[in-house]
Amino acid sequence: MSKIANSAFPQGRREAPLTHELVVAAQEVRLPHQDPADRFLAATAEALGLTPARLVHELFLQHQAAGIFRAQPLTSGVWEKALVLAQRYSAKLGARTLDRLHVASVLILRPDVFYTFDKRQHRLAKAEQLRVLPA
Repeated sequence: MSKIANSAFPQGRREAPLTHELVVAAQEVRLPHQDPADRFLAATAEALGLTPARLVHELFLQHQAAGIFRAQPLTSGVWEKALVLAQRYSAKLGARTLDRLHVASVLILRPDVFYTFDKRQHRLAKAEQLRVLPA
């Protein structure tokens, strides 16, 4: 996997293309859960000589620099919507504060699709009629 490890990004970041080798390595990763995204992250991190947390951090910084992610303070509308979600769903769905804030932000921003691998966020978003992926 030397091609992966030797690819260079601006500011020392490295690209991790999805290769056949990486797919095979991801299938061999053993985790206490079966989340395929986590297995790919772990295999990619190993190929790059990084910890999974460091890889996620590097990818986030790369995406943030490209404008894919943008940090914004939470508006009062998000906090108010999160309070309404707490009153409606906390007891029924077990949604926690960060789940409610995340889904409240989605409700305010109204993207076409909400992507989450978090089961509580998924249930909460579906309860609010959001289009959630993966299904």
